[in-house]
Amino acid sequence: MLFELYGRAGRVEDLSEEEYASANRALSSFDVAGLYCHKRYVREKDVLELWAPSLVKMKYAGALFLQHRDSLWRGIPTWPHYRRLADHAEAYLRSRGVDIDRFAAPSAGLPQSRTRSS
Repeated sequence: MLFELYGRAGRVEDLSEEEYASANRALSSFDVAGLYCHKRYVREKDVLELWAPSLVKMKYAGALFLQHRDSLWRGIPTWPHYRRLADHAEAYLRSRGVDIDRFAAPSAGLPQSRTRSS
């Protein structure tokens, strides 16, 4: 739903309670993955091989949601381990010659059959 929100230039306030909770769960799960990499419980390279495209897509699609969450706790960035991991994922893909613009585009990852009318 964050891809859809991003694709239609929506607002976080437009999300239903269920969608908001789902976005929280997804991003907090990525934050846990980032923490596990930071603590070296898992190899970051292994995580990036599996999740780099999704992490980068979410970096752009979830930017407004992250800004919203940051505004709730000024001075304390939300999900810092996810952010670090997403930055590493972007660097990982760039180092392999991947065109990041296709992940950053508003329609990236947006299934055409699931788009909602505004």
